[in-house]
Amino acid sequence: MKKLLLLLFTSIISIQTLLATDTTSVKIFFATNEFRISESEQEILDGILPDDSSIVLRNISIYGYCDSSEKEDKKHSLSLQRANEVKKYLIGKGIAASLISTVEGKGRKILPANEGSGEEIRQVWVIIEYQAVIVEEPIIIKSTRKKKEDDR
Repeated sequence: MKKLLLLLFTSIISIQTLLATDTTSVKIFFATNEFRISESEQEILDGILPDDSSIVLRNISIYGYCDSSEKEDKKHSLSLQRANEVKKYLIGKGIAASLISTVEGKGRKILPANEGSGEEIRQVWVIIEYQAVIVEEPIIIKSTRKKKEDDR
């Protein structure tokens, strides 16, 4: 019974170390009143694609934002257009659409630049959050002991 519990416990620990999840956030910027992705921002998006076969993408969320200088009646639709452009770009680069769980236009989000200054930080960007799992190959240790006839 103790051996069974020990085996179960080590199996759970092994599974957790084999599937270590890491969440990363990337921010790309857009020109005011634009939703097209620039070449420099495309390079940032290309970095989301894992170049290591031991890294597997699990989930991607995309959130678009606008700033106060953009047209008031277009803020939500423009932020959603930006998020959708990022989604289309990632799918075009080979990321499965099923991995993209959220595509949302958040509209305008105001952050104060400095407390008391009254200034705003401009929010012309899209935030891409993604989870990657590192899948490690199990190490197989072979016994150097020779089998005897009574070992089966």
